[in-house]
Amino acid sequence: MIKRPLKIAFVSLPDSIFNDGAVRSGSVIVNDQLIFFLRKQGHHVLELKPAESRVELRKLSGFGNALMFQDLLRHIDEINKCDLIVSTNYFGASIPEIKIPQVTIFHHCAKTLLSFIDGEAEIVDKNILQKWQRKFLRYGLFYKNEESFHDRIVSLLEQYACENSASVIAVSRSIKDEIISNYSISAEKVQVAYNSVPESWLNRQVQKDFSVNKMNLICVTRMPGSEPGLMMKGIDRIFEIMTSVRGYNKILVASTHNQNYRQMVKEQFRDVEVKWNLSHEEVSEAFLSSHISIHCSRVESFGLTLVESMLMGNIVLVYPVGVAPEIIKHGENGFIVRSVTDIKKLLKQIPKMNNLAEISTNARATVINKMSPDNFIQSYLDVFEKIVKE
Repeated sequence: MIKRPLKIAFVSLPDSIFNDGAVRSGSVIVNDQLIFFLRKQGHHVLELKPAESRVELRKLSGFGNALMFQDLLRHIDEINKCDLIVSTNYFGASIPEIKIPQVTIFHHCAKTLLSFIDGEAEIVDKNILQKWQRKFLRYGLFYKNEESFHDRIVSLLEQYACENSASVIAVSRSIKDEIISNYSISAEKVQVAYNSVPESWLNRQVQKDFSVNKMNLICVTRMPGSEPGLMMKGIDRIFEIMTSVRGYNKILVASTHNQNYRQMVKEQFRDVEVKWNLSHEEVSEAFLSSHISIHCSRVESFGLTLVESMLMGNIVLVYPVGVAPEIIKHGENGFIVRSVTDIKKLLKQIPKMNNLAEISTNARATVINKMSPDNFIQSYLDVFEKIVKE
């Protein structure tokens, strides 16, 4: 074990991206947590953000991030004095002038997204998608974009990162398998490090009363307006459940700046409380005051909202994507579902179950045991220290 503090260069997105209203994705939240915990343990983190003058380059689909992060060359001497540099799979920040070992965190895999966008992956609940597609189109949603082109370029950058990184970190075992399959990288080079829950959330007092007459059913999600984004996040499933299920206080926590969604929700949701663009701490309050959460994505790399909901003691209903199959034991700490029909059936059965408090306790314990900040930071430090020793 290396006892001296490490000096780590860490590539991050510019702040102005979020000042303009962009939604902070799970990967951004997790990267921020990693920087925080590294500094808390006494390591020196050189956070590298491109100059604001280069932010406009992001508008160039596929190439934008890579061009923006060429700005790292301004700091090349400072970077090369560090022990290692940490980047993210979709940044395209692998630069030959960087001579220190690079660690690339894969928060998703572009080739997996491509298989879905190109129609190669099976679409589950296709009947639900077709039903809601017509309605989405009426509100100017479900529109085509350049996501396929974007992910093809990103997949080339990911291949380069795999070949030139000293180590690759995947946020779930499923992502590790996808990286190995898609990029022909050795399994030994890819390590799994589960994302962490926010440290402040661990100290929250969780007390659930499952005996209330009407439980709170919540869904927390980003709401992309494009066809591929909408399909992958399962927005059609969310609309189907929120408009058809009865017997619950229904709450939708939505992150989007697409105004068309506000009009659609206003006209389609008659008995749903909608909360727009909450802060991360406000999301914790929403989870804390709910009983059951639904997680409807067709594609996930990890599933941060799933883990956060479990930490707040909710009964989770989740499709087998991302980290869900790795941590959920059906009926013990949550429920794996495979269709909207499954969700509707479970929502009818859950109020009659007498072991909800036990499931809630098990869910919280699972997250605390597997995804605590200590486990999270140690997973990364194990990789970093091995690289520095070599």
